Amino acid sequence: MDKDIWHKLKKIFCVIPGIFNALLYTIHSHTRTAYAKRCFPGVEFRPLAFANHDCKFETPCRIWENTKLANVRMGRHSYCASGCVVHNATIGRFCSIGNGVIIGAWIHPTHLVSTFPGFYAPGKHTINFYLDKNIKEEESVTIGNDVWIGKRALLLGGITVGDGVIIGAGSIVTKDVEPYSIVAGVPARLIRKRFSQSIIDQLLEIRWWEYDDEFLMKSAHLFKDPGSFLKEFSKIDYYESNR
Repeated sequence: MDKDIWHKLKKIFCVIPGIFNALLYTIHSHTRTAYAKRCFPGVEFRPLAFANHDCKFETPCRIWENTKLANVRMGRHSYCASGCVVHNATIGRFCSIGNGVIIGAWIHPTHLVSTFPGFYAPGKHTINFYLDKNIKEEESVTIGNDVWIGKRALLLGGITVGDGVIIGAGSIVTKDVEPYSIVAGVPARLIRKRFSQSIIDQLLEIRWWEYDDEFLMKSAHLFKDPGSFLKEFSKIDYYESNR
């Protein structure tokens, strides 16, 4: 057989397994997405998005392409953009989570002789030497309401992010973030507060995200100015009669 033809055939046969595996992955992913749509009819799942059966949603929510959620609680109108991975997290209402965000990263203990999982966790990598049930590999993340998380940010397990927080793109958040803070960097540090402490205190008291959609639609014109917003919402009859 001609050598050129033989080399071409070898290349074709080398490529076929990759194409086959990619096809299987696509079919499997679409099947998982279809399963998620059946489990959570009030949630919009874009192609290749998935949420396991341990998730709970306060609909409506939107999960964009190729985003994976496991053991997540998500409030109404919150969304995850494409390529996110979220584990063991509680996410409030009206949250905006950007592309490629990772929430709830796995933890490797630093106090042991080795950080290799085979010395403390079952079913990890190539070998298991020992099992220590007291080692926590995951800790839950709590995210408040009206939080904006920028593209490719990473939130480590065990932290709490307050209401109204903004997290800059590419940040690594390693500790709790106070309400209405803007944080960014590696590790994330406080840049500034979004409003004065007086305004923050009032917003936390009003908790506008607890109002129903019909009322928020009527009041949406107030959201462009914190002063007007607080002035109207602080009125006793306005505030109490629309809860």
